[in-house]
Amino acid sequence: EFHLKLRRIMLERNTTRECLNYTFMDSPEGKFNETVTAAAAEYERETMARQNMQKSIARLEQGYAVQAMPPVGYVYVKSEHGGKILVKSEPAASIVQEALEGYAIGRFATQSEMTRFLNDHPDFPRKNGRKVTQWVAVKMLRQKLYAGIVESKGFNVSAREGKHEPIIRYQTHRKIIARLDGAVYTPA
Repeated sequence: EFHLKLRRIMLERNTTRECLNYTFMDSPEGKFNETVTAAAAEYERETMARQNMQKSIARLEQGYAVQAMPPVGYVYVKSEHGGKILVKSEPAASIVQEALEGYAIGRFATQSEMTRFLNDHPDFPRKNGRKVTQWVAVKMLRQKLYAGIVESKGFNVSAREGKHEPIIRYQTHRKIIARLDGAVYTPA
């Protein structure tokens, strides 16, 4: 459908269509071949997307994280059981652990204090040298992967114990969530 619409727009604008591995022809046979080729490519894309989704769901159900970018403090490495697995990446993992545990026990009274701690730490990794925002800090605080839990609401996979080594204990994660969802306290 998209290909046919694009083809129609290009013809309306008198453009020349060229492709390295396909020759476009305006004959009935050429149009037929082009349509069949576009339909076959769409089928292949949709089939691959379905297979990737099924593989991701299966990996999640087995306890493996499948998100494209690992959270700060982890990297993906090839697993002996196939696929990739999260492993701690130092020194970032220790910094994340200190920040999360510090928030859980009240060392950092606010999310802003934790954010400042991360920004002031010289070894904490930053994307393109940018400072950590409070939004990123809150995302880290709510990240279950740090407690060794995998889940995906998008794939309808419930929370379960992950195969990776946690950075914090599950009880610590629960304390963090209780603080985040509890009454707001800001000192004067």
